Amino acid sequence: MLFSLPPSIAKQTGYSSCSDCLLALHDIQSIDYYFANNAIIQRFELDAENDFFNDQKSLGQLFHVLLALSYFQRQGHSCLNIAAIAEKTCWSEADVTQYGSSFSKQNAKLKAGFVFVSAAKLSDVIQRFDNICPSRNDIQWDEPNLYSGRYANYENEVADFFRQQQTQLLVDFEPAFASLQQCADELWPTLFPAKNGQDIDWQQVSAANGLIAQTSIISGGAGTGKTYTVARLLLSWLYTQKKDSSTQVKLMLAAPTGKAAQRLNESILAEFTQLLNSNKENQVATLITDLMPMIQAKTIHRLLGIGMYGIDPKYNHKKQLDCDFLVIDEVSMIDLAMMAKLLRALPKTAKLVLIGDANQLPSVESGGLLKDLVNQADWQYAAILGDYSGVYSQSHRQLLNKLLPGFATNNSQNKMNANDHSELEVNSEANNESLFHYNHVTFLQKSMRSQNEITQLAHNILLGQSAQFAGLLTSAKINSETSNLENKKTTQQLSLLITEPETSVITWHEDAYTQAGTLKTILLEQIAQRYACIFESRDVDQAIQQLKQYRLLSATKKGRLGTEFLNTQIEQQLRKRFSHIDAGQMYHGMPIMIVQNDYRLHLFNGDIGVVWSNDDGQLRACFPDPDIPGTHLAFSFISLPAFELVYAMTIHKTQGSEFEHVDILLPNIVVNNAMFYTSQHLSRELLYTGVTRAKQSIGIIASLPALNDCIEKTSTRFSGLKRKLTS
Repeated sequence: MLFSLPPSIAKQTGYSSCSDCLLALHDIQSIDYYFANNAIIQRFELDAENDFFNDQKSLGQLFHVLLALSYFQRQGHSCLNIAAIAEKTCWSEADVTQYGSSFSKQNAKLKAGFVFVSAAKLSDVIQRFDNICPSRNDIQWDEPNLYSGRYANYENEVADFFRQQQTQLLVDFEPAFASLQQCADELWPTLFPAKNGQDIDWQQVSAANGLIAQTSIISGGAGTGKTYTVARLLLSWLYTQKKDSSTQVKLMLAAPTGKAAQRLNESILAEFTQLLNSNKENQVATLITDLMPMIQAKTIHRLLGIGMYGIDPKYNHKKQLDCDFLVIDEVSMIDLAMMAKLLRALPKTAKLVLIGDANQLPSVESGGLLKDLVNQADWQYAAILGDYSGVYSQSHRQLLNKLLPGFATNNSQNKMNANDHSELEVNSEANNESLFHYNHVTFLQKSMRSQNEITQLAHNILLGQSAQFAGLLTSAKINSETSNLENKKTTQQLSLLITEPETSVITWHEDAYTQAGTLKTILLEQIAQRYACIFESRDVDQAIQQLKQYRLLSATKKGRLGTEFLNTQIEQQLRKRFSHIDAGQMYHGMPIMIVQNDYRLHLFNGDIGVVWSNDDGQLRACFPDPDIPGTHLAFSFISLPAFELVYAMTIHKTQGSEFEHVDILLPNIVVNNAMFYTSQHLSRELLYTGVTRAKQSIGIIASLPALNDCIEKTSTRFSGLKRKLTS
């Protein structure tokens, strides 16, 4: 492979070297240049005489299109939709918000960027390039999307799998359906007690879908009962397996992070415990007893053997997982490549249940997988009309109606005027029976949590209702006696072990920033107060439990309002009370988070623990024992993988976690002033994810412009998966 284009070709792209390219374009990295460079060289070496390589304008456009493909892949997109760049100026430094007017004086020559031609002309250029050597698949063109070969293959694999799953239903009523019917008749009255009203019990529908379909997805926001549903689905599945066969069944559970896997274990076991308390001597108790030993969720990396057995996963299409039922939680965090690897390792006969919230932040890596798989717009439209013929096929609705007589196949009498719900993105073709159906999907729509204010905040965010969101915050601020940042009485006592006055469910700190762009000291003191209980705990297990009570969440890691700086500031505040705290050193009570997987120690990225002194006075890193709730495992610092201080976390890192109390900090946006903040990280999904981490109370630390910026901007990932599913 060459690392430089021939001079004649390089001249036509506009850059003689990588350095020239980086000097001309803002935010482009070396990897982007070499990606584009290599793609052109591969074809030039095969057909150097092709007229395309003498067309300076076309070659220049193509080179920058390939730069854009690499650039957008780095941003988490699985492909490049050319509409995103057509007739636009990209990578111009003048378009980037700067810090202070002095910047332009020091950098009089700003990077001008590159101007792309129209979408039609770009399509023609890409097609000509694609025709040079059709057998090469390192770059794949599926108009209007351009892919690198690797991501095109991943996307095709996932699309093929879910298209095939549409036909994997229990269409034979006898004998396969007989055990399902018996389960619905005998077991479900205990698992799903009758509720008042005529509303569809979507948790029960989820369980039915999980039994009927080979693959199913349960999506819903925090508090909608996803784990409640999965626990009952597992019991129902085991019941049917015992009816059909005496063979020992094998269940596997996994999640993207160690924390999410631990939480999945705890949540399911808690559901089982609750069911046992009211069903001690019936068949439900027997089923729970059989299932309990199987509730051992792992990280997906550990499940597949990624990083343990060389570059390739241990389990793949050649050596598949030994399971009959696979449950994956927090699917919104899973990227396209990981999903493809999971599906390769899944036995054809195994059931698959995916759980997640499609409205949360997409994966840090490539794609917006869950949003593409559930097609929420069609579901919202179906819910408005009370007619699910657009999302469930006729055969699937008939099966559901046999198991759940209350599930109407066509509630046409309840149809509403879709114009009354203009805030939803309505798919006008939702009721076309010829379209791809989402038989594998169930949306849980009703929150079971008692704190309706938090649920309402999340609802306002999802619908883009910035005015209603701000109105709820303003109302809470007026009614709260504790929202005043100047309340010195509150900050004099640095302990949570002593009873505090009742606080509001929602608080809003609108004016929380200093002129230097940091948080005001009095607010930092209040935040530090939340963590004081860790240091006053009687033992390490209590300290770990206290650490689960509260977390400060930030939008970013870097900067004066990023987690790195915030952690040091909170540490300084705590040192005023606890003199043994030594910044930069390990100390008793220090909360830490693992940031690198260690399969030997079974510690994974996202695991949170606390530094604690043992009986000999030695400091050890202690983490919750995933196998024995309420206990911990202790490690020496020498053996630990990479870790960091964790008073504050990024919102991305909190996916898969919940806390009783949460404060969300957004970057300050000051209009018509010398200091600005680039709000590229802010999005509706970011704010929604942060808000839904809170169970009991939430504090919003943000200016109104920052909140509006969040709610009005959605996080879009370019992908062709949804189009491939329906083609």
